[in-house]
Amino acid sequence: MISSVLFVLAISASAADGPSLYSRQLVGFGGWPAGLVSDTRVQYRVPGKRSDSDLFQTTYYGVGGRFQASPAFIDIGPRISIAPIEIFDIEFQGGWTGYAGPFGPIPMSSLEGRIESARAELEGAEIAISKFEVSATPTLKLKVGPVIAYDGINAALVRATKPEGVTERFWREPYRDMVLAYSDWAFEHEGALLFEAMDGDERPRLIFGATARHRFSIVSQDSFTNVGPMVVVRPGTKKGIPTILGRGYFYVVDPERVGTAPNLQFAAIWSFDKELD
Repeated sequence: MISSVLFVLAISASAADGPSLYSRQLVGFGGWPAGLVSDTRVQYRVPGKRSDSDLFQTTYYGVGGRFQASPAFIDIGPRISIAPIEIFDIEFQGGWTGYAGPFGPIPMSSLEGRIESARAELEGAEIAISKFEVSATPTLKLKVGPVIAYDGINAALVRATKPEGVTERFWREPYRDMVLAYSDWAFEHEGALLFEAMDGDERPRLIFGATARHRFSIVSQDSFTNVGPMVVVRPGTKKGIPTILGRGYFYVVDPERVGTAPNLQFAAIWSFDKELD
């Protein structure tokens, strides 16, 4: 439901002058489709090359892990972050995900009627699926005055276990809201053009603009495209005050949802970067 790419400008920078313990807690929810997720990340980070240049202010290298939980799944695994220059970073991630319960995955025979009809056929059934996944997320960022732009892509190799007795070729993965093969490549291309109305140094932070997302898979050939507004707000400068993110994604390409209600997403994010002695 919530992509890590969206937060890279708002909260990912590591400003500590020495080795630090970085932590981030996200609580997000959305609608159409509905979703709720808690995402916890912890990393040991060391500074990269630092200088007075605008290109080397908050560079870092980090290694750690993350844990996600929702009514549909739990997910755990390692995460490596590399930010050698202000305008570029890349995240490597791996892990195991277990799905179960009424909000979990749905076996699918085709992409047609990919959610509502399939869930009706399986009413009362609980399908347990687990998967292993490795992914890379490179992101380019640019800031000129108050104008911010970023462009990133997530490439993931997904290997899921096919439940015993299931004959359908595909399954709906709840987090991405995509129909995948049990062995598939899933991609997400995401970008935004934003305006920083308040920088958050001595007053609240406010960023708003437009964002676009395109998701597609290689084997199942599922795909959809969304565009819509995005806003990032941090209502205060004291520690402990979360960053609030909201966006509304209208469906412009989708097998079922073009012209329907937009996908609405909201998240509260707390981040801390404690320098170690």
